[in-house]
Amino acid sequence: MRDSEAAHLATFISSCPPLLKCYDVDFVPVAPDILTAIDKSGIKLEATTAAPGNSQKQIKDLFASNQKYIIEAMKTLNRPLSSSLMATERQDIVNTLQGFPQTQVFDNQI
Repeated sequence: MRDSEAAHLATFISSCPPLLKCYDVDFVPVAPDILTAIDKSGIKLEATTAAPGNSQKQIKDLFASNQKYIIEAMKTLNRPLSSSLMATERQDIVNTLQGFPQTQVFDNQI
């Protein structure tokens, strides 16, 4: 992802009415500037997909946003949690996910 793509997407999201319910953009991962635009626009995401690459950072960025109180379903598109992650990394992800009070579905795909 280039910074310019994320900036254009953040600008577009800032102009959207709060009707967006899902963020599933595989070429622009969830990032703080995107989440700031989503929060400022009053958008309440019900579901999101963490793009391949750095799901752990994307989950932490989501946790730092207002969306952590709203998201009901989350999906990652890379390795399962039981794969090559170290036990401490896996536990860190699980601990972060427990901080999402509305999230009831966590779908992990290979």
